[in-house]
Amino acid sequence: MGWGILPILAQTLTIAAADRAELRLVAERANESWDTRFEAEDAATLAAALTSSNSVIGLQYSPSVIVTPLEGTAEGERTIGVFHRLGAGAAITWRTSRRTTLIASQGATYELSNTRIQGLSNSASAPPSQGPVPPPDDGAPDQLQPPPDTGDARTTTVDTQTGSLRSQLQIDHRLSRVENVGAFIAYAFTSGLGDSRDDFPLIHGPDGAAYYDLRVSRRDRLKTIATGRYAFVETGDRAFVGSIGEEWEHLLSRNATLGLGAGVTYVYFDPVDGPAEHNVYFGTGSGAQISYSFREKWNGGIVTVSFGASYSPVLDQRTFRPDVRFGSFAGASWTRRRLTLYARTTAVLSAEPDDPGALNSVAAALGSIYELGGGFAFESGARAGWQTFRSETGETVEVLPASTALFVALSWGAELLRH
Repeated sequence: MGWGILPILAQTLTIAAADRAELRLVAERANESWDTRFEAEDAATLAAALTSSNSVIGLQYSPSVIVTPLEGTAEGERTIGVFHRLGAGAAITWRTSRRTTLIASQGATYELSNTRIQGLSNSASAPPSQGPVPPPDDGAPDQLQPPPDTGDARTTTVDTQTGSLRSQLQIDHRLSRVENVGAFIAYAFTSGLGDSRDDFPLIHGPDGAAYYDLRVSRRDRLKTIATGRYAFVETGDRAFVGSIGEEWEHLLSRNATLGLGAGVTYVYFDPVDGPAEHNVYFGTGSGAQISYSFREKWNGGIVTVSFGASYSPVLDQRTFRPDVRFGSFAGASWTRRRLTLYARTTAVLSAEPDDPGALNSVAAALGSIYELGGGFAFESGARAGWQTFRSETGETVEVLPASTALFVALSWGAELLRH
């Protein structure tokens, strides 16, 4: 079945739009004092998807405008930043048998961003989205997904253009009622564009993974995962990262789940201007990790709690050097009718802060959302952020100084067309 007939097979065309206008008071740490300013931001999203029973094509465009500071009047005192994020992708699923599923997918992204200016925006503290093409929902929860990679974090204080392209083929097979196996193989490109290529060179190469999943009991399951990635950078450096790990998931109750993971990773790094390096790290591609999630009715609403921590090596996209990073997340929300209260925090800390590529980043948010009706919602709360990065020259750059913000926002979202 060729890619060219996907639009013909599509049964549903969906177009959705959203917009969010926000005003915030920012306090930024400068030397021994705090500088304050007002900022305004407007962020929009337009998404379209063609879907059928076995295929999906998606496109999503998200522009945003940030004006800072609002009180600036003289030339050079006020900055107006215009940023763009564009993603496109397609996926098709074949059920070759009652037990076997084959998925082919293709995705591409373009982004114009500035970490310093966008560091306290809503998108910086929000959980990552699935993008224009979510994974197929075909009743196979055991499908293997590529782990998030903190190695491609943007760490510049100027406008940065980046692009990526990824092709992937995945297979999942149900051996029995309690056993599943699967694997994927992919090839990816990521690079800075224009002048940004000096800081973010072209990196490309294959990666893949395989898993074996076993439901040990009604409450316990074990998953063995092996991953591998071979990457080349245009400057001549190359690296291989391979890992194997074990993950255990335990159902504490009908509403609570505990997860643990551990493994080892081998990293081969061959710089063009030096001898090859071999290192073995504790932690896998998905991290040595612990996670917990809970969902329960409480006080007339639904409360959800989740938290976790991980430890894993990554290849930093800017320096192309292995960096071992601790990661953590925590979040809680309570929803009752139209009101939602939430709190969340994420952190990435380098285990070797003096090495090139070391990244330290913290973001947190606390707020409330009230649904006004008609697709409108009012939100208020507070955020905090901080980020530093150690460059290849050994200089520690304060990408985002320790900062906090109080904000109010009005948002709207609606499905414009479903045909």
